[in-house]
Amino acid sequence: MIELKELIRALRRGAPDNLRCLGCGFEHSCGIHGCRVMKEAASRLEHLQTAAYRIRKRYDFAKGAEKSILGEVLNLLGEGDHE
Repeated sequence: MIELKELIRALRRGAPDNLRCLGCGFEHSCGIHGCRVMKEAASRLEHLQTAAYRIRKRYDFAKGAEKSILGEVLNLLGEGDHE
């Protein structure tokens, strides 16, 4: 599995390259700064990465039911292995 940090970096690298445009329907929103869809995907992944970090920090101090719930959330975010 590709690390989230690497995926974000790859999306940002590809975003300015208009030669890769697949005609997704959002091309009217692209410009000199690149593909809107790829930039948006990278931004949302960064947001999820930050949220996962905060949840992991809370998980480290949680107990009982809260720890169980936070563990499930981390699994859904692909941040397993927290035992």
